[in-house]
Amino acid sequence: MTNAKHYFFTALIPMMLFFTACSYALPTPIPFRFIQEAAKEGDAEAQLLVGIAYDKGDPLEKDQDKAVYWYLKAADQGNAKAQYNLALSYEHGEGVEKDMEMALLWYTKAAEQNNSNAQNNLAVMYQYGEGTKANIDKALYWYKKAAENGNAQSQFNLASFYLAGKGMTTPDKLQAFAWYHIAFENGNTESSAQLIRIWKTLTDEEKHEARRLASQYDLLYFNYENNAMTK
Repeated sequence: MTNAKHYFFTALIPMMLFFTACSYALPTPIPFRFIQEAAKEGDAEAQLLVGIAYDKGDPLEKDQDKAVYWYLKAADQGNAKAQYNLALSYEHGEGVEKDMEMALLWYTKAAEQNNSNAQNNLAVMYQYGEGTKANIDKALYWYKKAAENGNAQSQFNLASFYLAGKGMTTPDKLQAFAWYHIAFENGNTESSAQLIRIWKTLTDEEKHEARRLASQYDLLYFNYENNAMTK
């Protein structure tokens, strides 16, 4: 499960001082009170930022009840990041009573808007039957969606599905290798042991195909945005 609420949007906090409706930076900082005013007037992005500020305790005093209040305001307007954060709040009982069904609801809304962290967490819930009945087919579907969106954890999880043959007729170690490889390239260090393990079992012909698939997935599914942010 991706539990990224408290750091996934860390990069947004400095941006709050440069927030405009058009998302352009201004030459001079905007006081945070202007963002609070925009939030009160119904701007969903401002509402998200106020929620994050309360959630992290920066620059506002930490108050998870108020964080949930503002996440809900933004989420109701369709803001996918707020929907994801709200789902995490319900999952962990932060600022609201723990409710896995509500977590599932908000993860679904965010996942349907292509939020890859929400897609991964939704897949986990379907895999293990959290807040809903277990459904391996749905878990596989959402892992694939998130993996194709560059989510390293989902790429690892999807690789594990291919290795074990979950949700499919037979295991596929070449697909598993390719997904573990791109997961590793995207920063998932757990993948390295699996790559070595699989590589040792491959024939020369399979190694050639594994390299080809890995190169293809590197081009298709490398997460340039997240990797750029970490440098």
